[in-house]
Amino acid sequence: MLSLLLLACSDSPDPTATITPTSTTSSSTSSPNTDAVQGTWSFAEECGESAGGTPISIQYSLTVSESAATLNADGYQTMMRIIGTMRPVRKESYVLVFKSTGDGAMFPDAYTSGQALLSLSFDPERSEPTLLAKPLDLVLNCTETMVFTR
Repeated sequence: MLSLLLLACSDSPDPTATITPTSTTSSSTSSPNTDAVQGTWSFAEECGESAGGTPISIQYSLTVSESAATLNADGYQTMMRIIGTMRPVRKESYVLVFKSTGDGAMFPDAYTSGQALLSLSFDPERSEPTLLAKPLDLVLNCTETMVFTR
């Protein structure tokens, strides 16, 4: 399940932002499939403060199973609920494809079925399993790349 977040941020993107899973299951394979990314991952996007001094923070939860993927985002002026699928594109590279929005989404008509939202790939330079997520059609607040770690 994945969801959309639309929020403007006045601060510059934070390239050091990281995503840490709350729980995961994994099995490594040599063929492109979703086994390696299955589980629940989390990420906090910190975008500074609003003009009134309110912290702009968004918490993301990405859950991937064999048959579906969900992306939820909650925080400052944000409630995103995206339901989709994780489509392998090559070994250890994936695309999150939009299927629908879940209950409570702020912008339920922001995406269309089949639309590619995120490109995810494993980063071999890191010691722990790390997924780099770059937006395709997904709108993020202030982060250009989401870094998911276990």
